[in-house]
Amino acid sequence: MKAKTTRVARFARNYLPDQVPVIPSYAEALAYFHGTKPYTKGTFKDERPLGGNRKYNRLRISMVKDIVAIKHYKSYIVLYYPDGSLYLATGGWDSISTAQAMQEMLGVERVQRVRTSVYYVHEGLYYLLGGGLNIDPGGKPLHPTTVSVHHVRKPVMDALRKQYAPLMVYAKQVCTMNTKFAVQEDSILQPSRFTDISLTVLRWENSYPNHSSARSDRINDRGNIKLREFFDVIDNTLALPEDQRLDAMYAIVQVLGAMFGYGGFQHSHCSFPRLKKGFEELLRFRFSAEIFEKVDAPIGNPVFDANNKYIPTK
Repeated sequence: MKAKTTRVARFARNYLPDQVPVIPSYAEALAYFHGTKPYTKGTFKDERPLGGNRKYNRLRISMVKDIVAIKHYKSYIVLYYPDGSLYLATGGWDSISTAQAMQEMLGVERVQRVRTSVYYVHEGLYYLLGGGLNIDPGGKPLHPTTVSVHHVRKPVMDALRKQYAPLMVYAKQVCTMNTKFAVQEDSILQPSRFTDISLTVLRWENSYPNHSSARSDRINDRGNIKLREFFDVIDNTLALPEDQRLDAMYAIVQVLGAMFGYGGFQHSHCSFPRLKKGFEELLRFRFSAEIFEKVDAPIGNPVFDANNKYIPTK
């Protein structure tokens, strides 16, 4: 009777045409190296293919002195030492293929990819590979990587909500009367000036909260109008005398409704809860330095920093 495989392992084998062997220890790695014919020419000369099909050369095995090394493309991902210890790394590529190659060699129960990061699992605890992780002969991680996450400073967020409360109160009144929004080119904030911001956050609700900061950089630094300038307009409007600011506030509400509604700039529909939620997203992007603080996460659990998308990389 054919043995069953887990869904994860089966998916890995479908994804990896290399037919990656199981190599749990130094002895098996050394035996596999000596039992495999090396490439005799080309880029990978003297290295040896890892798997049953030689034409797939993205995974290769070689010797560095007495260390057996596994390469995934150009990155070392597993090093087997004679004393039985291991070194695991992703080379900065926490991809599905990197994780699955490790799973095939070391076992699904020892290497897992959670969200967008690869972890080594020992005694039920998860250890981020990060820039590299040393494993002792008994399987225990040595000097695990400390991971930081961004937490919201609630008093700061509450103060910002209070600061922009007059705009939200007015927006609620507008949405109570009409949820249709259309931004004209003669508006205080013309669509052509905030196109990049809107294209970035228009689908904010359905976008995956990637831990990359690419979205923050795009919102803050690209386009004809920066997010800082957008809030400068709002701040200047709120500073006007009450009898002078209604038209300007209406223009801003129209922009926000078009930005977070359905249907585009000229025919957008947006409810107040949706507009308010979208505006708070903008607050987090604009005031990320003030709102978020970096704290160390406990070692042993998978870590995902959902707030990292608000933090610019430069």
